[in-house]
Amino acid sequence: MVNIATATAKYGAQTVTSNQDTVTVPLAALNVVKNSTTTLITAAGQSCPTPSR
Repeated sequence: MVNIATATAKYGAQTVTSNQDTVTVPLAALNVVKNSTTTLITAAGQSCPTPSR
């Protein structure tokens, strides 16, 4: 699996964008469970809901 990430933040009124970073994680298998319609975090303190188990 390859994860490619960048981030943006606000410093006062200025938007600051991070450098892109990439990491490869060797996996034999990966199961993804998605139960949230949240696709964008727009404010401090927001998070994606934890999946029910």
